[in-house]
Amino acid sequence: DERVRLRNLKTLRVAGTEVTDIAMRYVTQYLPNVANLNLSCCARITDAGIAQLCTKPASTVTNLLSLDVSNTKLVTELSLEHLSKCENLVRLDMRHCSQVSTQALIRFAAKSEHNLQVRDIKLVDKRIGKVY
Repeated sequence: DERVRLRNLKTLRVAGTEVTDIAMRYVTQYLPNVANLNLSCCARITDAGIAQLCTKPASTVTNLLSLDVSNTKLVTELSLEHLSKCENLVRLDMRHCSQVSTQALIRFAAKSEHNLQVRDIKLVDKRIGKVY
């Protein structure tokens, strides 16, 4: 069965496709080991799709390490609330998400318990004085 073979998939890049929020439910059901997900330029992904990835019992709550939603126009700051539930997220790319402010990203990164890298804004890690 094809679904069984895909269970070990670690990286999924669907950038620029017509993938929808419903597809995110299938990602959580059939691709439980996805750690790196690229949804950039997916015009039909919204906060609801991000919520699918960040709501237990979805394995992506613990497995997701890197998420790229750059140029995804329907994603808003509400997605940051959902993403705060992803326990091991260390890389987030939200460049050109017009409905997400830099201030919201800074607040999100500051609350993160992990060494989170956020693309295209300058963040200072107070613990080591490192500028990202």
